[in-house]
Formats: sequence, structure tokens, C-alpha cells
Amino acid sequence: RRRWASLEAEAGIRVDGQNYRGFAARTQWSPRFNARYDFSPSWQFYGSWGRFDQAQRVYEWRLEETQAAPDKTELAVHTIVGLNYEPSAATRWRLEAYRKRWAQVRPYFDNTLDALSLLPDLEPDRLRVAPTHSESDGIEFSVHRALSPQLTATGSYTWSRAADEFANTDVLRS
Repeated sequence: RRRWASLEAEAGIRVDGQNYRGFAARTQWSPRFNARYDFSPSWQFYGSWGRFDQAQRVYEWRLEETQAAPDKTELAVHTIVGLNYEPSAATRWRLEAYRKRWAQVRPYFDNTLDALSLLPDLEPDRLRVAPTHSESDGIEFSVHRALSPQLTATGSYTWSRAADEFANTDVLRS
């Protein structure tokens, strides 16, 4: 981490490893970079870039197809830019835009007719989805206001889009 008069930047690397019994051990390096520029004591512009590797969790194994070996890690690149305004210690306004791009995606199961089901595994409309890439992007506006030492009000509005990419088409996620 390094701080200059109005600019702060930090870089880091996260190391993750998995050792599944009976399968090869794996290690991933995920670099990250963050920066913030303070226009004034009340205004900040910030950005973040990072590469994230996510190993398959035990509950993500595709039992429906008797998955016998763990999948490779999912690889996603996250980018965020934002503007923060704090006119007082009690009030904060934030506008943030983000983009996540998955370069390696694991197959998953989804329900085509009823995405919100208590027992999705038992539904007859369940199918395997295996995209080549996926992406998610959006904008969020949020407000935070301390009304008293014991009471805080927070509100936000978010617009987002998530899609899986196949050969020549994008399909919105449910």
C-alpha cells in the first residue's frame, strides 16, 4: 500500500490451493489492484481490478450426473469504478459501476420454468448449462445517513445484467 497527497494505491496477490484426496493438488495466484483519488475531503474517485480463482465447493458437485472428479477453478476478472461523496461524517452517497467476466466457467444446473423452487433437484425442467464464458455488469447508487448514534438509514438502487455466453449468443441468467 502506498499513499501520496491525494492518491492511495495498493496491490496484492492472493494464493489459494486445493488438495483433493486422490486428485492432483492445485494452486492459483490472484493479483489485485486498488486505487483511490481524493478530489477534496468530501469527494473520492476509486477503482479496483482483480483476478479471482474459485475452487469448486463440495456442495457444487453435480451429483445429478455423478461427477467423479473436481472441476478446474473458475476464473473471473472483476473491475469496479466508483464515486463517493461524504458531505458530513453522518452522510455518504456512492455511485459504483462494476463488471465481472468469467473466462472459465463450471457447468451448472438450472430450472427453465421455475427458477425459484424449494427443491430444484426434483423439478422436471432441470437442465445442465455449460457456457463458454459468463459476464455480469451493473450500476449501484447508495445513500447512508446516520440519524442518531443508535439509528442509521441506508438505501440503494441497483441495475444489473448477468448473462452466459455460448457459441454465438448470450443468454440472460435467471
